[in-house]
Amino acid sequence: MRRRATPIVKDIKLIWSVVWEFARKYSKIECDDLFSEACIVYIQAVWTWDPSKSKLSTWAVNNMRQALHNYCKTVNTRTRIMSEFLSTVDKDKINDITPRDILIEKEISQAFLEFIANQPHDVRVICQLVLENPDEYSGMPPKKARGLLVKHLRELGWIWTRIWSALRDVKFLFK
Repeated sequence: MRRRATPIVKDIKLIWSVVWEFARKYSKIECDDLFSEACIVYIQAVWTWDPSKSKLSTWAVNNMRQALHNYCKTVNTRTRIMSEFLSTVDKDKINDITPRDILIEKEISQAFLEFIANQPHDVRVICQLVLENPDEYSGMPPKKARGLLVKHLRELGWIWTRIWSALRDVKFLFK
């Protein structure tokens, strides 16, 4: 039981070693994303670890590798599907917007808002923050926008685990 109260800082090198292993294989995925995912899995591994079966480091590394493998596989699949879709778009016709296109866009916007309304509360809060202040988040690098979003969530009283869990849910929702 004592191990469960140990801060994550103690094994940060272990977590980074697993993250770098995947960062080298999947260079298109940001290290911060991999690290966030690995930290969440590490915390889960600490809670599910049975000292009679293995060392914590062995258990945690195996859990992190499996989770990061699944995460990278999911991200790569979504990236491939999106790039295939974008390759089919005729770039010459993008500037030829008709009233019908605007109507379709409104219908898609309505469908999007209904989709957001059906998501968990934390996901809705994050989407609401971004949609209410689009100018505040647009035009900046993703890491900076995420940092600003985290700052706003901390001001609302959210704890770190809630923030990272909600951000992970949002990321999987929109990737």
